[in-house]
Amino acid sequence: MDIKIRCPHCETKLVVEDDLVGQSVLCEECDKTFTVEAPRPVSPPPTARRQPRIEDDREAEYEFDDDRPIRRKPRAKPNALVPMIFGGSLAFAVLLIAVGLFFAFGFDSTGSNSTPIPAGGKFRLSNPGWVQNQGFAVDLETVDGRPPSGGYRVVWKSTDGRSSGHATLQMLASHHTHIVHFPRGMNRIFEIWVENEPSNGVKVSNVVTLR
Repeated sequence: MDIKIRCPHCETKLVVEDDLVGQSVLCEECDKTFTVEAPRPVSPPPTARRQPRIEDDREAEYEFDDDRPIRRKPRAKPNALVPMIFGGSLAFAVLLIAVGLFFAFGFDSTGSNSTPIPAGGKFRLSNPGWVQNQGFAVDLETVDGRPPSGGYRVVWKSTDGRSSGHATLQMLASHHTHIVHFPRGMNRIFEIWVENEPSNGVKVSNVVTLR
């Protein structure tokens, strides 16, 4: 059921639903809030004209004896804290996921110095790091952004020449994180690169350093 009220700030006449009694609403005329109070039953003055006009079974509208417009159903003042709380929760969740992924792989003390990709190179290496109790991992992507058509080998060698090895690589996408399983060398620095398979000794990627 609708009730008629006036804004206590600008005296604009408003029509609101009776379930808003006791609630704070915003006047669309002066943009100030006020609390809706229950109307007091009073006899209408002799000069007041209240002529209900009903059209197509819609609720009655009333004409008052002045020219000020009627504003219907002022909107409740929006709560600005809701989007702030939602955005903060989302950012916190993303941070937790990133930290969880980092510790799941167990990277430690990674050092990376990269050389330029040689002419005709097909791959780009980045982000080498030790994986706890497994070996090392390195990010590998193709230079042309397309999956390779054949096999390639990842080659590693310690800078003191005392340890080396290689592993055949198969990629189904243009980007892949390759994990090489071998015991970590004590206090050794490794250089990692990619060669063709079978190997002809030609580097087809940049060289990254793993400390």
